Amino acid sequence: MSPVEVVLRGARALLGDPRDRKIEAVDIRIAGGVISEIGAGLDAGHAEVVDYSGCWIIPGFVDAHQHVWQAVLRGRLADLPHEESEAVVRDLVAHAVAPADVYAGAYGGAIAMLDAGITCTFDHCDAVATVEHGRAAVHGLHDAGIRGVWGYGFDSAGSEAGPEQRLDDARRLKSLIDGYPLLSFGVVPYADDDPERFAAQIALGAETDAAILTHTDARRRGEGPADSETWLKAGLVSARHVHAFCSATPASVFGEFARLGCSVVSTPDIELGGGLGYTALHQADDAGVNTALGTGSQAVSSPDMFATMRLGMQSERMRYQQAAAVTRGTSGISRITLRTEEMLHFATLGGARALGLGDVCGSIEVGKAADLVVIRPASPRLAPLVDPMVSIVMHMGVADIDAVLVGGEFRKKNGALTGDAAVRAMNELDAAHARIASAVSGRMKEVSV
Repeated sequence: MSPVEVVLRGARALLGDPRDRKIEAVDIRIAGGVISEIGAGLDAGHAEVVDYSGCWIIPGFVDAHQHVWQAVLRGRLADLPHEESEAVVRDLVAHAVAPADVYAGAYGGAIAMLDAGITCTFDHCDAVATVEHGRAAVHGLHDAGIRGVWGYGFDSAGSEAGPEQRLDDARRLKSLIDGYPLLSFGVVPYADDDPERFAAQIALGAETDAAILTHTDARRRGEGPADSETWLKAGLVSARHVHAFCSATPASVFGEFARLGCSVVSTPDIELGGGLGYTALHQADDAGVNTALGTGSQAVSSPDMFATMRLGMQSERMRYQQAAAVTRGTSGISRITLRTEEMLHFATLGGARALGLGDVCGSIEVGKAADLVVIRPASPRLAPLVDPMVSIVMHMGVADIDAVLVGGEFRKKNGALTGDAAVRAMNELDAAHARIASAVSGRMKEVSV
């Protein structure tokens, strides 16, 4: 536990919305897990002082779309098309993944995220075969000490419960989450479900005031309207709705999303690597939609928001600048698509707003939770300092993180995870992967017989 009050002394801090590019040398006072004062030369009083002279402090990253439990499958889905990877996950959840495995993935995956500076996430949990699986996932996040929204995935395979029972199960898990101060409840309706059931799942989100995440327009379904158009017509889209992917969303729909106040989250590794198409980052942001970033799944890629920002930005630059570059060369490009401060906004405050936590985290401001990342620029990769904002996005990486705080408590300090978190996470993940591999092997033998 951190002391009741601590002063982080002497760092350069990124203050407010990253789009404002406001970086100042300040002290940050933390009291009761909240930023209580920001200024130069603060009187320490009785607070513990941590000297971060020469360091930079940025808001903790917000990963707005992550399947945290899938850390037990680290890298397993990296070379598969998206639809095939979804099929693999559903088969494993239905036949080989036990609650203990879900706990290991949630705990170990969240610890990996904290190690990389991600302090908050929307966990799309698609392993809720039973209530016990759901409880295990929630306990894993809680024990890791990450902030976020835990989303009940109605797309989870293996459940023998009927539609009404699943809605009741989700409500029971919400009651559990209500007891954990860092976590809140979310709903992930299953777009492939019966339309009435899908609408009932959306209604559960409204009933519980939950964030609602859907895989929206990941692909077009024939010649008919896009899913988003159908949902808009049926009144199923609201301000709490977070639309993941949107790689096939019609241009006109983004304006409707902006009007309704909902959000779009892009996961560049998933869209680009899984064959879904380009991200919707520029299109959504340009239409005025609150836009966020996610790393997607540790079964595909690392929970590294530095790499995610760069991949998303450069892919969108190429997408929108390619025509000019091909016909007129680089001299034909009048404006670079997406800037570094916009990417950092998507990775922090944009994500917090998507989760309904924009007043809680996502930026360094008085009154907000002290969810912070301290970067120690001790590498030639970061010298000389020409433009701090560019350096954060283009030059820094996970290896440069000295400390990570969630609600004022250190999850990482002096370059290492606190306590036994690292060893415990690795042991949990290795043991769960071994159990799943054994279960899959045993099932294959049964099938062959």
